[in-house]
Amino acid sequence: MIEFVAVLGVIPVAALLGRRFRRLDVPIARLLLFVFVPVVIVHAIATWQGSVAKILGFAVALSTVMGVVGLMLPLRVRPSLRFAAFAYYNIGWLGIPLAHLLLGPPAVPVMASAYMGGLLFGNSVCLGALAGEGVIGGMRRVLALPPLYAFALGLVDRHFGMLPWAAFEPMIVAAREVMSVLGMALIGIGLARVPRAGWLDAVVFSVSRLAASVVVGVGALWLLRGVFSSVEWQALALLCLLPVAANVVALSRALGHDLAAPAALVGASTLVSGAGIAAWAFVTAI
Repeated sequence: MIEFVAVLGVIPVAALLGRRFRRLDVPIARLLLFVFVPVVIVHAIATWQGSVAKILGFAVALSTVMGVVGLMLPLRVRPSLRFAAFAYYNIGWLGIPLAHLLLGPPAVPVMASAYMGGLLFGNSVCLGALAGEGVIGGMRRVLALPPLYAFALGLVDRHFGMLPWAAFEPMIVAAREVMSVLGMALIGIGLARVPRAGWLDAVVFSVSRLAASVVVGVGALWLLRGVFSSVEWQALALLCLLPVAANVVALSRALGHDLAAPAALVGASTLVSGAGIAAWAFVTAI
């Protein structure tokens, strides 16, 4: 908990730097995507004894139900964006670092497995919802992402034990710590750039999304409480509190859409979910 509070101090510093250096988020995001997140995922999956398929399946099921719920709610956001924002969780840049900070290294492989489910769903179904590009077009984008290959390498090493992870332990510990700091930095930079237009609608949307995620996700976990271990349960409960993935903005940019609405949703949901996660961390720490 102390480490979590300390790392949170990165957010305001990054927000100030993000206003001064407009493209600071680009190298940070690339470091996460191409270096630190893949390294952490390979180690986490290779050394974990839990069920990858079970966690990945829960993440895909949660995203599917949340997308449908988003379409059903009368919120002032266009349906395709509503579906994508409800279904796509910020697991890679926020979920994995927070799982490490709040729950410790045993929770990292759980969140990494959930990340694969979210990545596959978000870059296929959610992209198809935003663009009509379809699942196949979205999967081509997934194949260009290093975390997918890190996940596959982790599964291979899990069965064959090729890599001497004990010798790499100091490097893995350092990678997890740097990943946590960079993840918080991206949040700070993102919050500093949230457009003011449509902010109230974005907050209403974010509160509705968080409430729906808690009801759907935590409700399902309660019903399935005998299926998951204690660490798995806590990590998946944290997953249900995560905000809209920043990839929703990236996908909108790639498709040539207006960025004001998705940026406002990502920023507002980060604030709303951040408050929820802080409250959850405080309660579980007592």
